Amino acid sequence: DRHGPPKASNPNTASSTPIDAPALTPKTFKEAMGKFNESFQGSEQHDAQELLAFLLDGLTEDLNRIQKKPYMEAPDSDGRPDEELADIWWGNHLQRELSLIVALFSGQYKSTLTCKTCKYESSRFEPFAYLQVPLPEDDQITIQCIHYPMTEEKEIAKYSVRVRHDGTINDVLLNLAKILHTDETGEELSDDDDDEEDLPLLIP
Repeated sequence: DRHGPPKASNPNTASSTPIDAPALTPKTFKEAMGKFNESFQGSEQHDAQELLAFLLDGLTEDLNRIQKKPYMEAPDSDGRPDEELADIWWGNHLQRELSLIVALFSGQYKSTLTCKTCKYESSRFEPFAYLQVPLPEDDQITIQCIHYPMTEEKEIAKYSVRVRHDGTINDVLLNLAKILHTDETGEELSDDDDDEEDLPLLIP
């Protein structure tokens, strides 16, 4: 190179431009969101997923480089491999939505529809920016029990017992007996320890 090797910059002499921008507090951000969507106004609790979805949708529209969105037909699979069909769907999506938010947060999920008569499969690759994932349901409920001991030396106590939602009164008594056994002996019993002879007697 006739110009020679590049010269290393001296960090001690490098100039920097300070950023003169106001700080943004969560409260200020929340109030600004409430001005655009009245459902986020006030100090009550709001759904975090709905807030993020509204924020991403708004940023996508504001930063979208496509001013006039063309009409795009949803192509069918027609026996094409998934890689080819996914590229077609993604290319059609970028012709309508092209922004930094799409590049960072968007993806595709595949959905397949099968005809019960001819067994023909039609695949689609829909774009998404967020997914709603259901939380697993708890199959147990909490029962409040009051234990009246048979001896006067012990005090009346209140216990919270966890049983299956389709459990029986015997399941409640058995789990309560395990709790009483732990309180008296300090030994915890596992779910497999269902030997009623080793547990306190609850019903005389």
